[in-house]
Amino acid sequence: MVKRLSASLENYLRTIFEIIGDQEAVRAKDIAARMGVRGASVTGALRALAKRGLINYEPYGVITLTPGGQRAGKELSRARHALSDFLVTVLAVDRGRAEEAACKMEHAVSPEIMGRFREFFEFMNACPYAGAAWIKGIGFHCKSHQDARGCERCVNPRFEAKRRAIASKRKAATPAAAKAGA
Repeated sequence: MVKRLSASLENYLRTIFEIIGDQEAVRAKDIAARMGVRGASVTGALRALAKRGLINYEPYGVITLTPGGQRAGKELSRARHALSDFLVTVLAVDRGRAEEAACKMEHAVSPEIMGRFREFFEFMNACPYAGAAWIKGIGFHCKSHQDARGCERCVNPRFEAKRRAIASKRKAATPAAAKAGA
């Protein structure tokens, strides 16, 4: 696993990943334009990412991601989008402010917590009662109920089932459980 990157390097890696998704080939000028930074800043970041084995970089050449860079970039992009989408969809924050806040938040949240957050958001999108139907300005409950108590009766059993499934997976993954099963 790659050592923890600075917030700045995470932003560069995520940007490279997203540009590759948009246009396949990435050059330093594409990164500078997307991020609104100077070329010299991009060059320093590219050297640091290459040194960590996350990208393949030669000055004036096309930049590609290593397999590790691909995984890390994908994870960073997923985290940013999950946070931004949550802020827009659930908390009714306007898209611009949500993007700005998500950028700050993504660097402060551990990968474990971010994973749990994504699971929660995916659940919220999948639940036919709690999904994206939150009533803006009135309270945090879905259209199917008059108040949050109705949502609690609907959603709590689903959360409890998910909590039990996670606890069961964790218990099965412990060394003691592995020895007992052997």
